[in-house]
Amino acid sequence: MTDAAPAVFVALEQSGFAAAIRQSPWLYPAANVGHIVSLTLFAGAVAVMDVRLLGGLAATAPARLLARARAFAVIALLGMAITGCVLFSAEASHLALNPAFQLKVMVAAAGLINVAIYELWGRRVVECLAPGAAMPARAKLLIIERLLPDRIDPDDALARENLLSDINMMVATGGGRERTEAEFRAMLVKAGLRLIGVMRTPGTVAIIEAEPA
Repeated sequence: MTDAAPAVFVALEQSGFAAAIRQSPWLYPAANVGHIVSLTLFAGAVAVMDVRLLGGLAATAPARLLARARAFAVIALLGMAITGCVLFSAEASHLALNPAFQLKVMVAAAGLINVAIYELWGRRVVECLAPGAAMPARAKLLIIERLLPDRIDPDDALARENLLSDINMMVATGGGRERTEAEFRAMLVKAGLRLIGVMRTPGTVAIIEAEPA
């Protein structure tokens, strides 16, 4: 498998830095724990921002709340990047060929594109909103998330993977869950929104579009 990997990843895995990571009894485990902690902090910060953008915590001015949550998200993202580089370096040639890792990179890239869109075009508008302000009538909300089918087909590998993610969410977050299209529709209605479209992607996530009701 190493021979099939691009030379740059083989060289990285064979570097002194990567060898030191593999030989250290604490460096790789510490990076692994740090990666999980950073991921948890990042997910929490993003959840706070999403709740505010969906209309929750409406008594709080968006600018102050989003600025604090954004700071935590940036710190957590840097933590994930640093610890991820350490973990990746130790087995770069193998991970580079792993389909699950490649999917993870694509999802991360989509997330960074979403961040760039918000920072360039949405941030100033959102942070100028007063406490309790509603979404503009022409605003659109895009949710990039896994979408459970109404019924699980045992022969559908994607459906099984999304169901396992649902179980993992409930265990890891103490109640978080994946949702079906009907459940997303009901949740959006409670937030004063309506679902207007669902775009399936080749991967495990779907793009859900909503607008003010």
